[in-house]
Amino acid sequence: MKPEIDRRPKVSVVIPTYNRREDLERAIQSVQAQTLQDIEIMVVDNGSTDGTLAMLKEMKKSDPRISFIRNHGINNASAGRNVGIYTTRGKYIAFLDSDDLWHPEKLQKQYELLEKDPDPNAICICHYNDVLKTGGRDHEDFTPLPETNFKEEILAGLVFNMGSVMMAPRRLLENGELNFDETLDSAEDWEWLLRFALKGGTIKVVPEKLSTYRREAKKIYPHQVEISRYIHKKLAATVRSQGRRESRLFSAGVYSHMMFEARTKGGPAKIAAMVGIMARSPTSAAILTAKAIRRRIKRAAGKSTGLSL
Repeated sequence: MKPEIDRRPKVSVVIPTYNRREDLERAIQSVQAQTLQDIEIMVVDNGSTDGTLAMLKEMKKSDPRISFIRNHGINNASAGRNVGIYTTRGKYIAFLDSDDLWHPEKLQKQYELLEKDPDPNAICICHYNDVLKTGGRDHEDFTPLPETNFKEEILAGLVFNMGSVMMAPRRLLENGELNFDETLDSAEDWEWLLRFALKGGTIKVVPEKLSTYRREAKKIYPHQVEISRYIHKKLAATVRSQGRRESRLFSAGVYSHMMFEARTKGGPAKIAAMVGIMARSPTSAAILTAKAIRRRIKRAAGKSTGLSL
């Protein structure tokens, strides 16, 4: 009896999008240029009104690997990724944000690394270019990703552009416990990585810049404090069960995300208030973070903030 042939694509590429027609076309073209060609491309459209669907229909005529679906539920990146997980067939799933780009060997190198030493609880990530679009010029900022102490790094607040650098086994993502949280419009990457790390997940790293993260220079998340508190409340008990050190790292991570909101939206007054909140925390890691931020504020303002740390 001949063994059954696995006719699934090696990789399913899931691209959530909303009103990014031109960016999306470039993103898809970077997928089509991959050296690994045994793939399917699923675009999950969250209600675009800019001609995205018409463009996708034209692209599909010349590349039958392209599929698309209109998401009529919650319209954010988390919901789009979840829809993509359950409407594709590949052995592995790779996510791509619709305004980002891939190097031609991105999928090939990640697929080979995962296949070399299969681990059902491991994801594969790569390094990437962090490109700011300011005044018509792009500025590269290389972002290294952790190769060791993964859980500790994530607990302490490390977040990276998971939406364009991750490849994962389908079985890992189809587990309902690791769906993306559709209540979050931002910080969903960090929340997912926290749950993944707390469940004993591990990472494999391709230490090459194989993805380009394209973002605006001043992207503001208006509800970061509320989101950080929600994530803390949701996961605090799980973190506490893993130890005191983990709890301290997690508190510091939550505070760092709160500080991001203060820095991007509130200016010096809100930053000073946030430092005050952090300074009153019994968590030593958070206090150290507050001290470091206070020094930065003093250097920028040229005077004391009035806080005694």
